Amino acid sequence: MEFALCRRSLTSRRRTIAGVIALVILASACSTQVTPTHPSDRTAEISAGGLNASGSGSSGTFTLQVPKNGTGSGNVTSSPSGISCGTTCSRSFSGGTTVTLTAVPAAGSVFAGWSGGGCTGTGTCTVQINNNVTVSATFNTSGSPPPPPSTLTFIESTLPDGNVGADYSVSINTTGGSGSEQHRFSLVAGSLPDGLQMQNFFGVQSTLIHGRPTRIQTSSFTVRVDDGAETATRTFTITINAAVALAITLPGPTARSGTLGQFYFQNLFASGGRTPYNWSITGGALPPGLRIIRASNGNRIEGTPTARGTFTFNLTVRDQDGQQATQVTTITIN
Repeated sequence: MEFALCRRSLTSRRRTIAGVIALVILASACSTQVTPTHPSDRTAEISAGGLNASGSGSSGTFTLQVPKNGTGSGNVTSSPSGISCGTTCSRSFSGGTTVTLTAVPAAGSVFAGWSGGGCTGTGTCTVQINNNVTVSATFNTSGSPPPPPSTLTFIESTLPDGNVGADYSVSINTTGGSGSEQHRFSLVAGSLPDGLQMQNFFGVQSTLIHGRPTRIQTSSFTVRVDDGAETATRTFTITINAAVALAITLPGPTARSGTLGQFYFQNLFASGGRTPYNWSITGGALPPGLRIIRASNGNRIEGTPTARGTFTFNLTVRDQDGQQATQVTTITIN
């Protein structure tokens, strides 16, 4: 409004000398006036200027901190210089400065990586300083010896004796080891007694020696076990003795009784001698309707009785070497 008044005053006095003088005076006064600035515009201007909280300048200064973590040790330096941590782990930089951090582990340590400030990994860390920043460096110890492997050992130190012709079965078990594979067994020296054999494995950590010894002997042999990472060996001895005297163990002198017209069975067992066994009736007779069954699943007397009474007979067993044992046995059918 004042500027408009000035223009009208100049125009009205343009044709007079006094007007000319007044024009000069008014023009001078008008040229010194400035359009006022709104307070809110001033606030925006300060914000755009970038003053920091402490009012230190248009770009400001901010603090970079580099704490160290981990079980090891090392040094962190910066470019531009200022951080040498070590001793100096904090430094102020002007806003907008790009700082590159480098970590160097000490002897016996490894640099495990950065965290914070947008840095990860084990290379250099580059941070642009636009505010206060913390970047952690982790150093861990190195060169520690690996934990000792779990010792692979045999549980058994001795194995039982056997007898000629008698079924023999014994397991060898191991424990420990650092491998993840099934324990595998092999003979690396000596030999098993004649008639016996050993499995490569029988279960996760065991093997089985089994069979029927064929002669009197003492055998020493070395077993090796391998778990894929470790091996162990142990020498064993098995003594095979003479065949045990052949004897009938079941039934006794009196077998179980039966009932007329109902199915009957009686298992037959012997010990000693050399298997397999051969059973027979060598005197007297079984109850009518019964007979001896020789089968892989067991020897037995079975059938359906057709007459009542008590029946007496000679029950005989023979082994493969010709030994025999005989027992007088009775069966009562009710």
